[in-house]
Amino acid sequence: MQNSRIDVCVVGMGYIGLPTAVFLANSGMFVVGVDIDPERLRMVDSANAPFQEQGLENLLSRARESGMLTTSAKVVRANTFIVAVPTPLKEDKTADLSFVFSAISEIASVLVGGELIILESTCPPGTTHEVASVVKGIRPDLVFDDSTGAVQFAYCPERVLPGNMITEFVENSRIVGGISDSAARRAARLYQKVCRGGVQQTDANTAELAKLAENTFRDLNIAFANELSIIASDWDVNPWKLIALANLHPRVNILKPGIGVGGHCIAVDPWFLAQENPDDSKLIVAGRKANERKTEWVTSQIVSKIKENSSCRVMIWGLAFKPDVEDLRESPAVQIVQRVAYEAPDTELIVLEPFITQLPNALSTNENVELIRKFECVNWPDYLHVFLVRHSQFGETLSNEWTGDRSNSLDFVGILDEIDLT
Repeated sequence: MQNSRIDVCVVGMGYIGLPTAVFLANSGMFVVGVDIDPERLRMVDSANAPFQEQGLENLLSRARESGMLTTSAKVVRANTFIVAVPTPLKEDKTADLSFVFSAISEIASVLVGGELIILESTCPPGTTHEVASVVKGIRPDLVFDDSTGAVQFAYCPERVLPGNMITEFVENSRIVGGISDSAARRAARLYQKVCRGGVQQTDANTAELAKLAENTFRDLNIAFANELSIIASDWDVNPWKLIALANLHPRVNILKPGIGVGGHCIAVDPWFLAQENPDDSKLIVAGRKANERKTEWVTSQIVSKIKENSSCRVMIWGLAFKPDVEDLRESPAVQIVQRVAYEAPDTELIVLEPFITQLPNALSTNENVELIRKFECVNWPDYLHVFLVRHSQFGETLSNEWTGDRSNSLDFVGILDEIDLT
């Protein structure tokens, strides 16, 4: 018999699992959040979000104070299970699903029949069906059809943007794909409790592909902008002005180039799509490699500039994977600083990143890399200024305090073109 008190067990209290648990709890459902990290559970129990996201801690406090959200180090019996664990890339560019199947195995051990298992983690197509097969293999004593008391399976990918997650969780539409129509309907009813943007029902394979298609589309468009910026540099053309002029065409909308692509989605999802269809995804792979090549190109530009003046010091503006967040996952800026520190070991690298309190492990052992969180008055000409992230406060700082000339800078994100330094 199912636990009549616990409505939802959310496995994984990370960037997606914690907000999901909080919103469901605040909608009036009894929710248990599960994580293998005891420190993360301690923070959640204390109503302290383990990552920065505007508005999340207030919602977390409400969920904890109401008693609707509790935590556990182990999976507990529930009517619905939501799996929101990491799916990182392995070195061979295939998905590491070990966290998913570890969670699924634990869930399988507590099933009594009639539960709904929802996979939210971004996965290659076919993973939801594979999850169902694993559970069936572990629990052959249960029923897995559409009858009363059967265990059901669905896929519901997240569609939120770090930094605006609280608004988008509620306002964005969601896709739910079930292995059966009844599973899709049941999952849709759950998300309709918290999503005002509408819930679209489909099958599991379609939902998995839709999630990957969304981020692959963005990756390909960014790849074109990044390649175009390199071509513009070859011709001594300002890429920002070039793109602004091209975008005057009524049917052209070229994105802004950057230093590559980071984050937990766009830099990863195209590989999941290519993993299952290698012969039919050559454009997708080319786009992914183009964005990786842009990161290498930026690194080479910085190293070349340093070698022109071996005594220079470098101020790196930004380390996050996107503006105005603390998130360093797959950040090309981290990769760039790591490589520059290695290739120019005698050069002092000052990293200005206001959203973090310490350097990531990838940089913490580099003796020539120092983190500062606030801009400090410097003699501008003494530094090579390298702009890697367009944090909002950087524009304010530069507008108020820039006293150097632009020849002593490498601007890869167009921040100097967007502010008045005259």
